[in-house]
Amino acid sequence: MSRLFATAFYETRPMYFSAVDAKKAGYIDLPVHPLLVLGMAMSLGMEADSEQAIAHLGFRDLYLHRPIYPDMMLRTMTQVVDVAVKGDDHPGVVELRSAVVGDDRVPVIHYRRSMLVRRRPGDFDARPIGDEQVQFPDLTVRSWFPPAMESWPAAPDYNQGDVILHQSRRTVTDEHVTWASWLGSTHPAHFDQLYPGDEDTSGHGPEVHSSLVLAWAAGLAGRDTVQSAVAEIGYDDGHEAAPIRSGDTIAVLSKVLDRVAVEEGTEMAFRLVAIKNQTADEGWDQWGASIFDSELGKEEERRVPNKVLEITRRVLFAPTPLEVVPGEARSLRVVPES
Repeated sequence: MSRLFATAFYETRPMYFSAVDAKKAGYIDLPVHPLLVLGMAMSLGMEADSEQAIAHLGFRDLYLHRPIYPDMMLRTMTQVVDVAVKGDDHPGVVELRSAVVGDDRVPVIHYRRSMLVRRRPGDFDARPIGDEQVQFPDLTVRSWFPPAMESWPAAPDYNQGDVILHQSRRTVTDEHVTWASWLGSTHPAHFDQLYPGDEDTSGHGPEVHSSLVLAWAAGLAGRDTVQSAVAEIGYDDGHEAAPIRSGDTIAVLSKVLDRVAVEEGTEMAFRLVAIKNQTADEGWDQWGASIFDSELGKEEERRVPNKVLEITRRVLFAPTPLEVVPGEARSLRVVPES
């Protein structure tokens, strides 16, 4: 399933397709794609913590602690971090902190996410049943990074501030409903044509699972930015500005935030922005650098109406360069920082 996921979501790194290449990159076997694991982790807890949510608002502090391999048993645990009440007649925002651990209770992934939720009726008892307190494992230390490699490409030659307008795009079809089912989603927004049953939204069609939107955005940007990366470090400062449904076309823009030499190689951070039903070039020509400004807190007239996702991606590249001759065709347009 991991190979199928990697193919469907435009993964280009060989360690997700070939065990031989995975071992060259420092893995012990073919790893499961981390965004597939994220989607399954979200779905594992969905029935208990977010099945009634109106919308998923975004990720932050998403860290990948170690690779996941087939046949690993995973457990997810969630803690309510904050509840923001917006008023008697308005939905509120709930922030959750989740961790995915293996049988050894060593963390695999942990993340925070925010959701828009309806105000519960006054006579509804939402207290958890039982007194068991979940003990979160130590989430402060990453337990794995690949060793130095002698034959792996180095980081791409981008500078801080460079903007990459990715020319690849993807039109979403009803396949996303099948993927949501495979992930184990129980939220009706992912497969119910009539949900939530009001005049404003009923019949628009199921929304794409949040992890799948992220996977498509990361995949479309990946060939131009992280194809030679050996490991995902994590994602942060994510916000979902609008839903994606069948028939929408996703395009992506990236901005290089930083490039840092670390003991394990080179760390790079990219700000990803996904837009719908517009090419990356059209989005850049219309909005310029402001397309990378966060939608949170923006005045209505300054918002980018077709932005669907904004998030920061951090990856690790090998420390030793391997000369790679680029092909003639390139799928990007680079806009240097002015």
